[in-house]
Amino acid sequence: MIEVKVKNLISDIEIDGHAEYGHKGEDIVCAAVSMLWYTLNESIRVYTDTVIDNISPEHSKFINISIDSKLLISSFILGIRSLSEKYPDNVKLILF
Repeated sequence: MIEVKVKNLISDIEIDGHAEYGHKGEDIVCAAVSMLWYTLNESIRVYTDTVIDNISPEHSKFINISIDSKLLISSFILGIRSLSEKYPDNVKLILF
C-alpha cells in the first residue's frame, strides 16, 4: 500500500510504499501517484516562488509556501484522495 502523509499544514509531504495493484513497472495506481507527485513538484517549481527544500518521492519539504503553492498542493491532495477512495486497498492518505 502507498501511504501519502501530508504534515505541518501541507508543507511536508511523504510518500512511502508500493500500491501492489499490478506488477512492478506496470502498476497503474503507483503510476498515478507518481505523476501527481511529479506534476505537483514541477508546477510549484515553474509557477511559484516557493522553495522546495527536498525533491524526492519519499519526502518533499516546501518553504515559504505561496497562495499559488497552497492551491497546487490542495489539488495534489484532492487527486490522492480520489485515488484512495477508488483504490482503498492500495492508497492511503494521512493528513496531520
